[in-house]
Amino acid sequence: IANAAAFFASEASGFVSGQVLYVAGGPRG
Repeated sequence: IANAAAFFASEASGFVSGQVLYVAGGPRG
């Protein structure tokens, strides 16, 4: 279960950073 939690945390952080990059350098950029 720890591996699953670590994987989920990795996916979540990747999604959040992806959203931030999209907002920062997306259609407005």
